[in-house]
Amino acid sequence: MRVLALDFGQSMGVAQSVAGRISYETVRLDKLNRKRSKFRNYYEWLACRLAEYDLLLVEEVRNHAGVLAAHQWGYWYYTACVLCDAMSVEIVTMPVKTIKKSFTGNGNAGKDLILARCKELNYSPDSYDSADALAMLLVYFSSHVVN
Repeated sequence: MRVLALDFGQSMGVAQSVAGRISYETVRLDKLNRKRSKFRNYYEWLACRLAEYDLLLVEEVRNHAGVLAAHQWGYWYYTACVLCDAMSVEIVTMPVKTIKKSFTGNGNAGKDLILARCKELNYSPDSYDSADALAMLLVYFSSHVVN
């Protein structure tokens, strides 16, 4: 099963598993530093890659203190849903606290604890964003039998 995990944000954490090989990175979509350009870049980036996967994982965010961040998350998620539907890719949302609790043992774990746990498992994410995406991917695999 080919799985893509995305941690939405100003910098997007990306983790993937293809043929049993896990890779991860941080993607910056705001090259032109204008919000509309960033959204267009995200749409094009995801549309070009999504057909390669069987499953998309995203964090389930219900509350967010920042209004702008909440609106952006809604756009990222809505776009992912539309593209997944068009390409027959399953989308699964995972609650943030569930990811943190499963990965670190602490549902309120901070970014440093997520990153430290990744390093304990011999991964070296380049940012908190890629660490979050990697944690999501590893938690999914730990709780699902994947072919």
